[in-house]
Amino acid sequence: MAARMAPVAPPADAITFVPSSPKALAQRGFDPAEQLARALAPLLGLPCRRLLRKARETSDQAALGRSARLANLRDVFVAARGPIPQGTILLVDDVMTTGATAHGCARALKVAGTSKLEVLTFARAG
Repeated sequence: MAARMAPVAPPADAITFVPSSPKALAQRGFDPAEQLARALAPLLGLPCRRLLRKARETSDQAALGRSARLANLRDVFVAARGPIPQGTILLVDDVMTTGATAHGCARALKVAGTSKLEVLTFARAG
């Protein structure tokens, strides 16, 4: 999957990913977006860092419409401790539906001082 993403990845200085909640991580045993980002990073010659975390659990997004998804994710993502890399950050996610998750992550990274953010997802669901 990462090899398919590499040719379309926009230029960036570092890679991060949409973090899974601790509950989802425990159920799945892995974070799909993190796996993609960590596989993509060496293909692009970029560092991959955990720059975000979920501040609280949320209800499942799958059954929600766009406005409910945005409300569900309001202030959920926060920047992890530590400095935010300068330059362009590439945010990786496995699937984008409404864009609410990417929007929430972008807000958190902007508050933390990110100058430019690009989003790359493997799939787009309608």
